[in-house]
Amino acid sequence: MNLKKRLSRILHGPPARLSSGAADGSVPHARPCAPQPGASAGGEAPRGDAPEEEAARSNAPEEEAARSDAPQEEAARGGADAVPPCGAAPLALVPPAAPSVAAVLTLRDPRAWVAFDLDTRAALRWAWRPWDEAAGPASPASSPRELADTGQALPGDLPQQALATALCHPDGRVREAAVLRAAGAPGLLPLVAVRCTDWVAPVRTRALALLRTALPSLSVDAFCDVAAVVARTATRRHGEPARDLVEQRLRDAGGGFLTGCLDAPDRRVQRTAAQVAVERGVFAPLQLALFAATGCDVVVQDRFARAAAVALPAGAATGEVLDLLLGSRQPRVRATGVTALHRLGLPDRAAPFLTDRAPVVRACARWVLRRHGVDPAPRYRQLCAEPDRFDRTTAAAAAGLGECGERKRDGALLRPLLAHPLPQVRAHAVAGLRALDLTFANDLLPLLDDPSRAVVRAATRALKH
Repeated sequence: MNLKKRLSRILHGPPARLSSGAADGSVPHARPCAPQPGASAGGEAPRGDAPEEEAARSNAPEEEAARSDAPQEEAARGGADAVPPCGAAPLALVPPAAPSVAAVLTLRDPRAWVAFDLDTRAALRWAWRPWDEAAGPASPASSPRELADTGQALPGDLPQQALATALCHPDGRVREAAVLRAAGAPGLLPLVAVRCTDWVAPVRTRALALLRTALPSLSVDAFCDVAAVVARTATRRHGEPARDLVEQRLRDAGGGFLTGCLDAPDRRVQRTAAQVAVERGVFAPLQLALFAATGCDVVVQDRFARAAAVALPAGAATGEVLDLLLGSRQPRVRATGVTALHRLGLPDRAAPFLTDRAPVVRACARWVLRRHGVDPAPRYRQLCAEPDRFDRTTAAAAAGLGECGERKRDGALLRPLLAHPLPQVRAHAVAGLRALDLTFANDLLPLLDDPSRAVVRAATRALKH
């Protein structure tokens, strides 16, 4: 078999077989399924077929040989047993192009579950034909509604891949029946979370009921996977009920469970867990400060830092809590700690942060000093007047002087710093002159050739300004 035919079989399955004919004499359409009892699998084809069908029948021996020599391709499509008889439920056809749920389970990414839902429906859209249901044996005692209510719209035993495909099926009755079966497959709960936003009300109702029952018994990792999908789909039209279930589970959880959720791979789960923990007051100020100092999400760090600063009573021993906040690598956490110094009556500890590398921290330090009657400008001028005393920890004094200094008085102190040996001082001097609106092209154009990229960026920004 040539490469083109082999790829066609992998993507679209083997060429369809035609049955001998319908009862009314019409020619049934092609469908890759097992023949019905009493139907001829190799009957004569009607005249007038397309050239592609003629070519497929002319190459039948070659195709049969290829099928016997390619067990891997059969396994990739689910094997011969994966092809159900005609007239079964609308799930009867699982296309070879459908994505694999096993690959999605290993990713732990909510985007993968949403993509699985969309890709599976796209594949089934061309494989499922609603008029095929009339070809199978009808059950006069059971209506489609009754079949969906009892879960009998699906075969008895379904592997995980088939059940996941059914949860994404175009027919709402199949999706509803698959939700009932998903109670025994906890690994597919993220896909049930997607069905909680389904456009069909009965499917949403059953999915929400299953999620409400399953969430309390899930482990931290399993809950985080489901919560990530819920957070991903919360902006949909019907996404709010599932989000409420996740938040309610977090409100009922203990401190250990919330701590595990703070390490979730998805940032939105971390933020939701942090919000619930702060609202409930689960953690002590020291734990809040530790989470703020060591967290990996800016929003979570900021929320915990504010909670830790508020939880400290005035006059209490600050100790490790303030040390964690003021020593954080996150500027907003340091700014929160510096701001708390005013309420605690510790303005002296704010003075070193006048030369912090972050503008927001410098602004908070100046605010604390001013509230206690100290003008920060003279301290900046003292540092800038002695360029030899500059180091990396005090280089930001040049920017600080521009942020709170006077245009006519302090421009003369900043301009000589453009030639300072330290690149940090040169970059902050450019920022200070820009804050004072003293950026002249004659002073900044030579800095475009500076060996430091930080200085070049600062000069370019100032010239554009």
